[in-house]
Amino acid sequence: MFKLALIVFSGACMLSVPSYAQGINFSSSGEGAIEVTAADGIELHQKENKIIARKKALAVRGNSKLSADTIEAEYRQSSGKGTEIWRLMAINNVVMTSEKEKALGDTAEFTIDNGLLVIKGAPARFVTPEDVVTADVLEYWQNQNLVIAKENAKIVRENRMISADVISALFKKNKEGKMEIEKMQADGNVLIKTENEQASGERATYNPKTGIAILLGKVKLTQKDNYMTGAKAVVNMKTGISKLYATAPELGENKNARVKGVFLPEDAKKSKKEADSK
Repeated sequence: MFKLALIVFSGACMLSVPSYAQGINFSSSGEGAIEVTAADGIELHQKENKIIARKKALAVRGNSKLSADTIEAEYRQSSGKGTEIWRLMAINNVVMTSEKEKALGDTAEFTIDNGLLVIKGAPARFVTPEDVVTADVLEYWQNQNLVIAKENAKIVRENRMISADVISALFKKNKEGKMEIEKMQADGNVLIKTENEQASGERATYNPKTGIAILLGKVKLTQKDNYMTGAKAVVNMKTGISKLYATAPELGENKNARVKGVFLPEDAKKSKKEADSK
């Protein structure tokens, strides 16, 4: 439990609300006061136990910053501990930054008790030095360092892209203190793209360290006009080598399953291009 002090500035007024909740912490900035400032004043709603900062609102704690058009903080009485903030809402033009990460969206809601940050946008973005995660809805489970991207989910790293209905990415800090993906799972309409190839399937797992993605279910590997289909694929994004299998133990055995490949000769490719151009 971190001891915080929420200091609110509105013109010449200053309001201090002590809080003992788990930190409003978008990284690991440690203990410290949360300072909230706004260009158009700050309201204290005592009956609703709410504070509202309007126009260019900014909340700062250590190296973590949250800016938005409007920021609302809800607090409650805690037995023997005074007052604690339990919910934070940011509305319109939301930008959250720490020393190593950034998150952007239209709205954001942070619940202290379970350390859950929900960002919504078109799309919302979570940016680290290595990866950019986008989706209509992003859930950041702070205590588990887990990001779940829902609806139009996509992860981009250099020239590699993974998209799906839902993507779960487990992050951890490396030796330099940067957040990076340790492992990832994608479900529903999975598509993986590299410079020279793309692969699709029903679900996939990905290990950024090895660069290996494993796809399952109605897998299709495509390279230019050529493609292969099967039940399972192991795609090495670093070497560019992909392996396709007719069956997958994860899906159960299918004795009649076969890998299928379609490879167009040059004259067929030329005819196809001429037909497409008409």
